[in-house]
Amino acid sequence: MKNNTQKLAAVLVLVLITGLSQLFAQEVQFSQFNASSLYLNPALAGVENDVTFNSNFRSQWSSITTSQVTSQLSAIMPLVSGDNRKKLNGGIGIGVFNNSAGAGSIRETGFRASYAYSL
Repeated sequence: MKNNTQKLAAVLVLVLITGLSQLFAQEVQFSQFNASSLYLNPALAGVENDVTFNSNFRSQWSSITTSQVTSQLSAIMPLVSGDNRKKLNGGIGIGVFNNSAGAGSIRETGFRASYAYSL
């Protein structure tokens, strides 16, 4: 009984910590989010036929000294097979983003990796 209580307490603490970290987070926003396929939907790594590189940059409220600046880079490599290398099986994608805002120099840096398989 004591073991189950300890496990439940550990799970509750983990959920609380995860929830609080998301509570103070700021979502990255792009003015042309559709130009960043991996950020929009990681499964889109499986639909590109060629190696693809994307970049996005947004500078918001640049007239003030503590403006919000967001940048993102991503790359998609298709997984192809067959004799002529034309059959698309899926893809692998990686992406990094950086967001900074406010007088307190709030920074968020992230890395994403995705794998998609096409049926």
